[in-house]
Amino acid sequence: MATVNGIFKVTGSLQNVSFYSIKGSDKVYMRTKGGPTARRMKVGPEFALVRKHQAEWKGCVLFSQRLKMCLDSIYRMRDFNVAPVLNGIAKTIMKLDTENEIGKRSILLSQARETLEGFNLNRQFPFNSVFRTSIHVEIYKKQGQMKVEIPRIVTANDLYNVQKLPFFRLVFNLTLFSDLKALGENTRSYYNQKNEKYACYRLEKCSEWFSANDIIAAQTHTLQLDFDIPQEDGAQITTLGSVGIEFGNTAVGGKIEPVKHACCAKIISVV
Repeated sequence: MATVNGIFKVTGSLQNVSFYSIKGSDKVYMRTKGGPTARRMKVGPEFALVRKHQAEWKGCVLFSQRLKMCLDSIYRMRDFNVAPVLNGIAKTIMKLDTENEIGKRSILLSQARETLEGFNLNRQFPFNSVFRTSIHVEIYKKQGQMKVEIPRIVTANDLYNVQKLPFFRLVFNLTLFSDLKALGENTRSYYNQKNEKYACYRLEKCSEWFSANDIIAAQTHTLQLDFDIPQEDGAQITTLGSVGIEFGNTAVGGKIEPVKHACCAKIISVV
């Protein structure tokens, strides 16, 4: 049954036509019902190319899922649905694999690391609009080390404390991410890491809580893995250095706890 929402705005079904709206648009869209059956999509020769793209899309989804897992606390600071954006980035990177045919292409992040450098996980308040002082992240890939240098922070000028909360801290994340390879249509999982030894390895560190109304001395933070990365393995591995900021308030017992949604993060360096 169709529903009329004002003049010429109809949603629902009317015979073999469906009317629907899309979030973010004030228009009403219309399409006719029908289409190929699920069985036809699965075995029909005319949909062979579609099935290949569907297989590749599973690799794109795996890419975003694994990256989400690796970014851990940094990913939880997002303020929008990041997964579809990462899926699209994976699909773009997949086109760089010219050796394999469609349906069997790998996702070689190691050949397009710059696509994730500077990636913001927030749209309303991006990291650089909240933490306004310069921050330098240096990754020493072979040694498995990330060094973060932060100059003196004058909170009155260098912080945009939207909710006027009394405390803040910085969160650092070092991630190892392997390229993904296609396994073929007859396998249970279509994609897997090229180098499973270092796949989806992460290390996190938080600074202490600082007053949001103070002058904080320059500081250096180091994240050190407990192993080196040989050069032959490093060619298929991408290291990502991310930084986030979260604001906190005093909870029961005087303990400082982060306030939900009072945070933002960014992938700063990719090597």
